Amino acid sequence: MKKENYKNLQLTSFHAISDDAVVDPLTRPAQSRTDAWNFARGLDGNGSLIIDPTSGLQTKFPFSGDPVTERGWLCNYGTGGGAGITIFSGPFNFAPQDTQWVMVALLASAGEDYKDAINKLRQKANIILNTPYELLVQKYSASPPPIIPPQKFYLSQNYPNPFNNETKIFVDIPYRSRVVIRVYDILGSEVRKILDEEKEPDHYEVVFKGDGLASGVYFYQIFANGEQPGNFLQTKKMLMIK
Repeated sequence: MKKENYKNLQLTSFHAISDDAVVDPLTRPAQSRTDAWNFARGLDGNGSLIIDPTSGLQTKFPFSGDPVTERGWLCNYGTGGGAGITIFSGPFNFAPQDTQWVMVALLASAGEDYKDAINKLRQKANIILNTPYELLVQKYSASPPPIIPPQKFYLSQNYPNPFNNETKIFVDIPYRSRVVIRVYDILGSEVRKILDEEKEPDHYEVVFKGDGLASGVYFYQIFANGEQPGNFLQTKKMLMIK
């Protein structure tokens, strides 16, 4: 999401709180101004560098792995109900008597399990990032806000992946289009056409069932040809294990 004369600020550091009673400097809550300043600079509570155990490199983003693919540094801390996160961004430069507006989007998502919830959360984030600023700040009446259609094509990684016979694919269609989703085997042969329809602008969930197919690597590809010039083509890989 971009707007003239506005700046998109990047995340500069991240702090995960595993529990309010934790004393571990990496995941304890800020207990002093010094702690908070250390966390803001991407250090642990003691002011030490944070090293990603999966890469051996310094990072300001602990537990930055991908829980869906289970790759990278993942959090294995248990919690007692006091878990939370703190995020930092900036810098902010304020002049005397100056006023600045900061917009932060807090998203929540529920799913069949935590991986499904993460995939749906990523889809929501994609929607927010591609929604015009004016629609985000518009003040609505007591009636529910209108559903905002996607602003660009989006093809998610299937979930679950690997999967046993059935998996889901999330697709965003920004304008009326003929949408075709095909599945190919590792040799490039088409094994299934799971969608071939005219679709209105919306967010869609497509289910793929691997009945009659052997375990292995497959590729799913979306092709969209719509009312606006230009086509959309994207391919992703998935793994079926029976």
